[in-house]
Amino acid sequence: MRLEYIDRLRNLGILALFPFHTARVFDASESFYVQGRPDPLLTTLIPVLSWLLPLLFVLAGMAGRYSLGVRTPEAYVRERRRRLLYPFLFGIALIVPPQAYYATLHHGGDPGGPMAFLRSYFTDLSDWSEYEGGFALGHLWFILLLYGLATLLLPLIGLIERRDPSSGPLNHPIGMVALPGASLAVLALIPGVLGKNLVVFAAFFVLGHLLVRDPATMEAVVRRRLPHLFLGVVGVIGLLTESLTVGSGQSPLSDSWRTALCWAAVLAVLGYGRRYMDRGTAFDSYFSPAAFPVYVLHQTFLVIIAHHVIARADHGGWPFLTIMTGSLVASLVGYELARRARWTRFVLGIPERTRPRRSKASPTG
Repeated sequence: MRLEYIDRLRNLGILALFPFHTARVFDASESFYVQGRPDPLLTTLIPVLSWLLPLLFVLAGMAGRYSLGVRTPEAYVRERRRRLLYPFLFGIALIVPPQAYYATLHHGGDPGGPMAFLRSYFTDLSDWSEYEGGFALGHLWFILLLYGLATLLLPLIGLIERRDPSSGPLNHPIGMVALPGASLAVLALIPGVLGKNLVVFAAFFVLGHLLVRDPATMEAVVRRRLPHLFLGVVGVIGLLTESLTVGSGQSPLSDSWRTALCWAAVLAVLGYGRRYMDRGTAFDSYFSPAAFPVYVLHQTFLVIIAHHVIARADHGGWPFLTIMTGSLVASLVGYELARRARWTRFVLGIPERTRPRRSKASPTG
């Protein structure tokens, strides 16, 4: 049985990516596809929301466990291929290239027109940094990694399922925070690939699976939500202090303590979500099937809108709100158009049940 709070938290996590990625346009600490004048306040928003991706990986692990409960492993892999791999391939071909095109325009390059740019884009594999105009995964690295984790970790998941769910460390008050937090901190010291620590994200995915193996574990997460929130708030204050004083560190030690902090923040969000959000709303009925295609589409719309907005005003509240709101509206419109045709539903991983029903013509006589 899949619980409502998982979908609701995922929906909120996807929506929170709009202010997060819009803040990247005004980030003083790291480059982005298009950039306005750095804004210290918006720059601090980025470390404050650094737990968003870990939360989404944990939720994916939780949802995967419920999915395996009603499917064979073979059917689960087929379903993941249809919902993740095919949209990834479509997105790499058509969704991500415009981001690189506008990044080239913004940073002073000459793309030579869309068709000339595309010819060079798909043959330039020299730099996958996402902002140099060559081939890159863009924001779709998240989808590719989810597909890889869901399929490659099946043997490990099988071993976990054969163990007694009530005997794990997550059932202990201290073990629930300390052991995973310490393990994540150690894993964060492993060098990343293209700036992403794949091992850490894999650990968050597996932890999500472990959390929902035993109902008593999630009940404990709910009971301890206040101390988890306290730890998360203390950690966020530490991130803000670091950002406002020495700047957001990029050292392995800095990454290590941030990763451990994310686990406490994720536990707090899960605890409050399980306690207060385990019931659906009309909005969630609409947005749950839209969340994935909105994620696929959102960053391309955001980059295009940001390019045109900051050409007129490169800082301030209204450019931020315009880029964030405009990209959200454009993504929802894109979803509405895509769910009306079979092939676009397929390439964006939209469930068939979301197809709008045609009203039957009333009889005349």
